[in-house]
Amino acid sequence: MKKAVFLSIITMSIFSGLFGKKENPVVFKFSSPENEACFTCKHVLEENKPILYVSHDEEDGGWQFLCGAENHEEEDARIVSLLEIVKIDPRVNALYEMPEGVCAERKSKDGEWKAFKN
Repeated sequence: MKKAVFLSIITMSIFSGLFGKKENPVVFKFSSPENEACFTCKHVLEENKPILYVSHDEEDGGWQFLCGAENHEEEDARIVSLLEIVKIDPRVNALYEMPEGVCAERKSKDGEWKAFKN
């Protein structure tokens, strides 16, 4: 009996590995390294708010991916990798060629990005 249960578990494990649901690979279009540190806010990271404002800073080339609220405090800032941001919202890939000193915003998660000079 124990042998049959063990064989069933092994068989199920093999089949789930072969035919189980696989995650879609993340498409990463930015030329910056995937592990580049960038800023986001706790609202995006912890409260699942959409990314509505992106800045590619002219001073240091850093990226900021924020929820668009205007009342951010210093303690709201979080640092994550650029890859993590793309995993959170793959639509930010549309901004991969955005030059330094430019910002973009949109009205909703599915909205079109509107770029402007900062």
